[in-house]
Amino acid sequence: MQTALNAVVAGWTVSFNTTTLAYTISHASAFTLTWTGDGGTNLRRALGFSGNVASTTSAVSDVRPYYVIDPVVSGRTSFTDRYEPDEIVEEAVSDGGDSYAVAKDTTEGWCDWTQSMETKAATLLRSASASVPWTWEHFVKHCRGTHPFAVYGDSSAGIVYKLRAESASFSSTVRQRVVSDYDDLWLINLRTRDLGAL
Repeated sequence: MQTALNAVVAGWTVSFNTTTLAYTISHASAFTLTWTGDGGTNLRRALGFSGNVASTTSAVSDVRPYYVIDPVVSGRTSFTDRYEPDEIVEEAVSDGGDSYAVAKDTTEGWCDWTQSMETKAATLLRSASASVPWTWEHFVKHCRGTHPFAVYGDSSAGIVYKLRAESASFSSTVRQRVVSDYDDLWLINLRTRDLGAL
């Protein structure tokens, strides 16, 4: 975005703070931000603004940007790290006890984990708060099995993943209550393809 703005008028800076999860847009001269149409709405959400910005020289996100999730528990539960999927090798054994194998020539890696203790507001779209509008339901429905996503902030920061089919719909196996019939705490079970480090 900074490059696009500077192509029109020089002097813009756009930065993202990984601690506050907020964007800052700055310029030496005063500016306003007015979001119009569907494209404007999408950009406003992605940058974390709840509405238009009045005249200023520096604007900071006032809500959590779309496409950003900050889990309640930063560590990942039941984290497998990268592993090969089953059924890469087919094996047969002759009557004489000799074994034969045929294997796929693949570098595909999988990785699975659970995000524990997520709130209902962070999990379900219809329960989202105004200050944190992007939920796990949004995430799954946006990524499906198509769009990659990156994980930052833990020992494997900067790893890119894609959801596998079993996690690509917001089913009862992807999101589960921590305790049956208790709505306030949820588990998000992610089954992914590990695409490698950034």
